[in-house]
Amino acid sequence: CLEGIGILDESPPRCPVVVAQWKGVHEDWPVLILNSHYDVVPAAPEDWTVHPFQAIRKDGKIYGRGAQDMKCVCEFREFGLAAMTCTWQVPL
Repeated sequence: CLEGIGILDESPPRCPVVVAQWKGVHEDWPVLILNSHYDVVPAAPEDWTVHPFQAIRKDGKIYGRGAQDMKCVCEFREFGLAAMTCTWQVPL
């Protein structure tokens, strides 16, 4: 099970860094770090070449606030860890 789940003390204001630990049965094995971020850029329209809250297709790409980010990776890791915690006693 996950242990020591918490917010890193050094987190910037209003930008929490969540940390947790899941000890395996082989403490001499290397550490695996799962790192991702969940953020979007500021949305002041005057700082954009397109409206930040519209998905604009331009030159074969989609532009807009949060159009491409790590949200899906964060979700996959959360669901994966939740599934493992429900089925395994400890990681391999």
